[in-house]
Parts: sequence; C-alpha cells; structure tokens
Amino acid sequence: MTPDLIWLWLDRAGIVLGVVMGVTWLGGLILAAFRPEVLRRWFSRNRFPRIGGTQVEDVDALVFTVSKPEVPAWVMTQLRLKAVGFIATEQSRDAAGELRRTAERQGVRALEPVCLADPDNPAESRDRTAALLVELADYGRLAVDVTGGKTPMSLGAFMAAEECGARTLYVTCEYPQGKPDMRTAAIACISRPS
Repeated sequence: MTPDLIWLWLDRAGIVLGVVMGVTWLGGLILAAFRPEVLRRWFSRNRFPRIGGTQVEDVDALVFTVSKPEVPAWVMTQLRLKAVGFIATEQSRDAAGELRRTAERQGVRALEPVCLADPDNPAESRDRTAALLVELADYGRLAVDVTGGKTPMSLGAFMAAEECGARTLYVTCEYPQGKPDMRTAAIACISRPS
C-alpha cells in the first residue's frame, strides 16, 4: 500500500466521521428544541456507582428517619458520631425527642427534630432531609439512615442523600413478636455516592 493510498483512505474515513458527527449534532439540536426534558433527563439521570456493603464506620453526622427509638439509639452506640438529625412524624415526635436527649447524653450534637406535616409526601421529606444535611455539613462525612419512618419518608430521605452526596444506611435485624432484636442487628450501606 502506497503512502498516497493510505492518505486517501484516511481522508475518506475523516469525511465519514465528519458526516456522522454532523448528523449527531443536528439530531441533538432538534431533540433539544422539541423535547428538552428528554435530553435533560439523559444528562442528569441517577447513577448509583457503589451500591451495598458494610463499611460505615467513617460516618461523622447522620440523619435518621424515625418511627421507634430502639434502632436509631443502637446505631448511635455503634458509630462515633459528631452530630445527628431526626426526621419524624406526628406519631414519632416523642421518639425523636427521646433520641435527641440520648444523643446529647452521649456528647453528640443533636439538632432539633423535624416533624413532617405530611409523612406521605416524599418531596417534603426530601426537602427537610436536605436542609438537615446542609446544617450538618460542617461535621464531616454525612449519611442518612432510612430504616425508620414511613416508606415515602424514607424514599424522600434517600433522594436527598443522593442529591447531597451522602451515604444511605439501613439497619437489618430480626423482629420476633414485632420488636427489633438488636442482637441480630447490622448496619448495611445502601448507596455510597462518589
């Protein structure tokens, strides 16, 4: 193969590549003009690069979704936390207050518990959790424990954790007779954003 022939093939490949790039650019421009939400969703889609695992000892501040006090109290004894925050419902407000007093007795900075007006609204939970994470940001590495509370609360808290770059934790344990058996409890990492 002669050098002239090599340059001819490289020139043709460059032309084809240029046409492909132009068509791709034009398609993206048309998509952006008529369906911008599709393009926005593609660029900002959720990514979960690291899911699962048990490495949770490097958490400094933690936000809990609260239903009953046993599990969060146990978590606070397992981790060396500097600060905590609590998302509660009207029904779990007293449990969150009890957890706050427990944290303060352990020398952990405890924020005033946040009580949701509508625990079935994940947007409210997301917004309130995000506000607590911002308030706790100065304490170091953040996490959200989504074990307690109603499912929409936990989903909203999970979304806030992902958006803020905080880990999401969950406590697994057995529940004989409807009460948690903390001897079987373990802290699991659901998501560790990069």
